[in-house]
Amino acid sequence: LNSAVTSITINGANFVATPTVRLGTTVLSGVTFVSATRLTVSVPAGLAAGAYGITVVNPDGQSATIANAYTVTVPAPPAPAAPSLTGITPTSGLNNVSVVITIKGANFVATPSVKLGSTVLTGVSFVNASTLTVSIPAGLPGGIYGITVVNPDGQIAALSNVFTVTVPAPTPPPVVNPPRPGNDNGDHHVSGGRDNGRRHRDDRRNSHNDD
Repeated sequence: LNSAVTSITINGANFVATPTVRLGTTVLSGVTFVSATRLTVSVPAGLAAGAYGITVVNPDGQSATIANAYTVTVPAPPAPAAPSLTGITPTSGLNNVSVVITIKGANFVATPSVKLGSTVLTGVSFVNASTLTVSIPAGLPGGIYGITVVNPDGQIAALSNVFTVTVPAPTPPPVVNPPRPGNDNGDHHVSGGRDNGRRHRDDRRNSHNDD
């Protein structure tokens, strides 16, 4: 691997202390002359991936080469961590309006897909690796829904029963009350109060006086 220094052993014959060793065109350092048939040397980290020849050059200039004797490989990048979810806000909304929710978690990768139940939500906004925002559309049936986040590499995180859609109560229709009898402007009411009683007594008194 090209991510670390590697010590290699070169076997052959007629090595003279101390030869030069090349890997491709790169002159290697740290050559150790073990014997006329064996050398050790370090291959540095950071070389480009590929197959390289090994060349040994004795101090008198004589050389020996083996083509494609050593292969450098680049390690595969580590697999990305799977996303995880810790919660959402808000956790409920009415189904007659769209609701923007914030999803919290970890290891989100731009830009994941988000589902509420089985509904794929549009307008996902990748804020950072731990925060997403997305709109829940109006018109969903009432109920409790789970949230699923799917990173572009297919790794998934889900939380069940985290968002409640509520259907608002229907608005009652307007009601016009019919007019109440006796309340229009043409009605006349006669009061039987104290003034009327006094008027009747005065009438009787006047009647007696006339007699």
